[in-house]
Amino acid sequence: MLTAERLRVLSNYARLAAGFGVGLLFVPLMLRLDRDASAAVALLTTGLGIHLLLREVLVSGVTPVLAEAAHCRRPRRLPHVRAAADRVAWAVAGLTLLAYAGVAAAVPRLGVSAEMADAARWFLLARGAHGVLLVLLAPAMTMYVARGRMVEHNLWLVLERLSELAAIAATLVWFGRSAEAVVAYGVIVSVLQAAVAVFAAVRMRRTERCPRHRVSRRGFGYVARSVTSNSLVVLANALYVRVDVLMMSALAGPLATLAFDVATRLSGYVRMATRGLTGGIEAVAAKVAVAPAKAGPGDAGSQTAGPALAGATRLFRVSLWSQAAVVVPLAAGLMLFSGGVLTAWVGPRLAEKGLPVGSVAAVLNWMVLAVAFRGLTEGWLRIIAGMGEVDRLLRPTLLMACANPLLVAAWWFVGVEDLAVAAAATFAASMGVLHLIVIPRAAVRVSGSPLRELVLGGRPEVRQTPAPPRRRAA
Repeated sequence: MLTAERLRVLSNYARLAAGFGVGLLFVPLMLRLDRDASAAVALLTTGLGIHLLLREVLVSGVTPVLAEAAHCRRPRRLPHVRAAADRVAWAVAGLTLLAYAGVAAAVPRLGVSAEMADAARWFLLARGAHGVLLVLLAPAMTMYVARGRMVEHNLWLVLERLSELAAIAATLVWFGRSAEAVVAYGVIVSVLQAAVAVFAAVRMRRTERCPRHRVSRRGFGYVARSVTSNSLVVLANALYVRVDVLMMSALAGPLATLAFDVATRLSGYVRMATRGLTGGIEAVAAKVAVAPAKAGPGDAGSQTAGPALAGATRLFRVSLWSQAAVVVPLAAGLMLFSGGVLTAWVGPRLAEKGLPVGSVAAVLNWMVLAVAFRGLTEGWLRIIAGMGEVDRLLRPTLLMACANPLLVAAWWFVGVEDLAVAAAATFAASMGVLHLIVIPRAAVRVSGSPLRELVLGGRPEVRQTPAPPRRRAA
């Protein structure tokens, strides 16, 4: 592995280790709030991280095109793509504002107690303003990934996570544990994270010194198509847990919401362990996609398809085995000792809320299984997106995302005893189908290699298959 790749992975894991520590400290502090306040914060952060979702959607769409423009042989192309990405960010910021306004209007229907309704609206106002700013700055932040400056990129993300811990600690010290604390936490964390984002974006603009260009209709359409395709896939994957949390709150009450939230956070650490390997891999895949242009003077055809396809096959294989080496032992260990881990982590706090550890452990085991399925081939999903082939996954991903909440609603309709466990099991089944069947089939088509070669390797064949489609110039 190249030195740049080692640095990417090591900096990713340093960021994730910091995030892991922050999360372990954050949840017990959050549970020090009273029950209604804890449930409200859980719902409004895990269930309604709208700006985080939309920023992830935007970043997933602009990362491949910015990385491809940054590494292509036409230096004048990057400023045009950057300008188009900024224009798309304004459109996504408008959606963020509308989404937060809609959620604020629907607070009484989300299962938030009457005492917390006004506090929830103020919380959403603060997070909405912060979310709009983050979305507008997302293209500048994405340039850290596109340029391979992963150490700096991860530093800003660590500071964002530390802001959450500082905000909840300051809230408990200065504002107590009631509705006032919910508002205070929302305002403090929004101000701190906005300051980090502004500083990072200003630094990127000063170091990159990318000249401003007018946005052509063709350039805007080029970036908008990439953002649309990638965003629908990311949105579909991200909505599983968020929709389930909303359904827990609306159909099963605050205890089920807390159980699902705690299980989601703890199982998320298994996925976090694999994200050290996948962070920035879209930019690596984009380099592979433009490899024919650097391999020879001819067009991307039969003479140059071999290097690109061989590079894609190796990237898929290395990604799978490195992620399996991390996710399988972690998932197995957490499933075996889920009860003990929960008891040691937040057992007394769960008892105060009247929530049995055994119930949360049952939800956790299904969530860990789902995250294990996802972790195995999440790198493949990002590689496919980076190579500009995410359209192959669009239809099945949307279908699974629509089917999941319908199945959860069906479990509630038939009166299942524990809706949180049923929702987690449904999520695991959905992830199994998507990540063990649908994504591997798409990887075979993109790489031009059989599944056995993607998984086990072997002697690569130089095929006369056309290279992955080249993106049109913006």
